Amino acid sequence: MDKKIKMKFFLAEVDNRKLIENFEKEHQVTFPGFYKEIVSWHDFITPEKNIFFYGSKSNEYDSFSFSPWQEEFGYERVSNIFKDPPEFFPKEIVIFASNGGGDYLCFDYRNCRENPPIVLWLHEEEENEGIVFLSS
Repeated sequence: MDKKIKMKFFLAEVDNRKLIENFEKEHQVTFPGFYKEIVSWHDFITPEKNIFFYGSKSNEYDSFSFSPWQEEFGYERVSNIFKDPPEFFPKEIVIFASNGGGDYLCFDYRNCRENPPIVLWLHEEEENEGIVFLSS
């Protein structure tokens, strides 16, 4: 890994590689390599620097955690949220992290199956209106 991210918290040290590979095959998507490397060995991890901004400075989120892959985490699992998404959640978007307030960081596969852009899905908005582009 050419970039280093320090993690300050994780709930479980596990091997998620097979779960990630199966999800990619089943849904015909390719997760970014950097993401797979981060979540392959831990569930519910939180980066040490976990603040991101969008819009204006007043729209600051001060925390997020990567969503888990293991079955013991129930609905919060990436695959379970994909199968049974929240109301107004658009198809072809895959949640990979949560801010704890109902909004999600997601990979947007609507226009591509590899190297997806990262978007923020705001849960209080109507379908397709609550998607904020964050990064390519």
